[in-house]
Parts: sequence; C-alpha cells; structure tokens
Amino acid sequence: MLSVVLSVGQAKDVPATLTVEQIMLPVLEDPSRFDVNMAVLWREDVIELKENRRLQVQILRPKEQGTYPIVVFSGGWSVNFRHYSQILTDLASKGYVIVNIDHYYQKDTVPHTVEFDDSVASMKIELENQDAETKIKRFMRTKFHALEIYYKDYLFVLRHLREILIQTPSADFSKIVLMGHSLGGNTAQKTLENFNSLPAPRDIKAGIKAGIALDSRLNQLNLKTTFDKPLLLLGAEEEYKKSDPLREVPKQPNFHFVLLKHAGHVSFMDYVIYPILGKDTNLLFAGLNTSAIQATKKLIDKVKADHTTFFNGSPAMLVKFISKTTDQIDLFLKKTLD
Repeated sequence: MLSVVLSVGQAKDVPATLTVEQIMLPVLEDPSRFDVNMAVLWREDVIELKENRRLQVQILRPKEQGTYPIVVFSGGWSVNFRHYSQILTDLASKGYVIVNIDHYYQKDTVPHTVEFDDSVASMKIELENQDAETKIKRFMRTKFHALEIYYKDYLFVLRHLREILIQTPSADFSKIVLMGHSLGGNTAQKTLENFNSLPAPRDIKAGIKAGIALDSRLNQLNLKTTFDKPLLLLGAEEEYKKSDPLREVPKQPNFHFVLLKHAGHVSFMDYVIYPILGKDTNLLFAGLNTSAIQATKKLIDKVKADHTTFFNGSPAMLVKFISKTTDQIDLFLKKTLD
C-alpha cells in the first residue's frame, strides 16, 4: 500500500474556484523495468540502472468535499514534473483531481551515478561533430525511444491508479482524462491509440473518456489521425507560425483544436511563467539535484534576457493565457464528461 506524505498549499496569483491541496507520493518502483530516460537530446540507447525504474507522482486536488474527474498528466521531454504548477493548480481549482507523473526521477531529483554522468559527457562529445541533418534524424529516432519509455510509465500509473489515489476519496474513477504537454501529449494520444488492447484494469479502462494535448505535434509521433475518443489539442500560436502539424489530420467530430495566442511551445512551464510574472524563481529549484538546478537556471536566464521566444506577449497577456488555457480545458471536459 502506498502512503501519502508531504505538503499542502495553494499557488499564489492563480485565480481559483476551489482551494487546492498538493500531495507528493513517495517514490514508486516498477520492478519490471530498469531503464532511465535519455539524459541528453539525440541519445539512441537507454541508460541502464542498477535498481528498479523509479517514478514519483504529485496529486493536486480540491480541498472542498465533492467528487471530481481524474486527469492523468504527463509532462514534456526533459522537463521536471514540478514545473507545471501554475497551469495544473489553476486546472485543479476548477474541480479536477490531477495525477502528475514524474518521468525523470533519476535525472532530476537524485544524485547521478558516475556511470550516468560519464555516459552523458561522452554523448555530448559525440554530438559536437555531427552535421545538422544527422542530428535531426537521430533526434527523431530518439523521440520514439522516449515516447515508448513515457508510455510504459503512463501504463504503470494507470495500472496502479486506485492504489495511488487510495487516500483521495474525491476521485471519480468513472471519469478519467489522459493529458500531457509536448511528448506527454503524444503519450496520452498513444495510450488512446492502443485503447482496445490497453493493459489496464477493466474499471480504469472503462473510465477513460477523453484526451488533451498541450502543443503536441500529433503527426510526428502518433500513428493514427482519426480519434475514437474526444481529443482536445491546444496549439501554441508561435509554433504554428513555423509549420502546421495539423495538415494531415482530417476534420472529425472527436478532434477539437484551439490556437492559443502569443504562446510558444514552453509557455505552459513555470520556468517561463515565473520570471515573466516576477515570481520568486528560487522556488523552482526545490527537490532538484545539482545538474538539474544548473540547467533550470540557464533556462530562466534565457527567459529573462528575451521572453518573446518563450511567450510573445506582456505579463498581463501571460496571465490571460494561463486562464484561457485552463478555461478551454474545463469547457471541453464539461461538454465531454457530462
């Protein structure tokens, strides 16, 4: 049985309908797996761990009594799961229990082994001498590896969802939504693609009603372009100016697309939101290991230097963006789940 540990709190400066409780579960171990996700971009092999594959799960839920749909959330590639707090807290405050998956426990939250660090260093040296075309091809192959690892994590959480939420009586297992950002959105879609053969408990599978993808390029990684269950894709405008990943997706009743103005691919992230809104960015380092802190500091510095690459608008526009994102999700789910 899993025990629940840790903190309670409400995010500041986020408009809330309900007050929100944040809970961090202890580390979960999958005894059937020993891999860890890619340490750097374009890695083609999987780093083996000596211990079992580790995950951690964050639960966001309304404090008020009631019964609320469950949203299983998967973050983007190489993004710490804690860094979706603003978007997810705002969504939870509208009446949802959110199960936020940490795919990068080994990468971000515990000290690396010497073998792990040496492997990363050698890979970076190897990448320096590759031409752009080779890097792109390798990058795409690696994304498929990463998608498969994310997918296995997602299945692990679905199989153990009742145990994970054992101390969350407000969770409505008849209304489950699969959601993610970037690669996590592709993972949610892959889960729906494989729904008929999904290795999940029968009651959990019966409860899955819809999917949501935050700026996930469905055509790149997902095989199906038709959707048996309702899917909402929230696209970032600045990304869609560069290319249109929807050009091969036929119009259909279950596919819903909303373009979010001023947004870039990572506008959903705390390391973008915090510096633009003048929040204390030191809060973003909690729980990270040394290398993850250094990487996060570099990203924050880039946002501070020129935030238009990450969100092409003013702080006031960013506040509206957060609100519009969660309002669109809430509207979609109310129509879909009711």
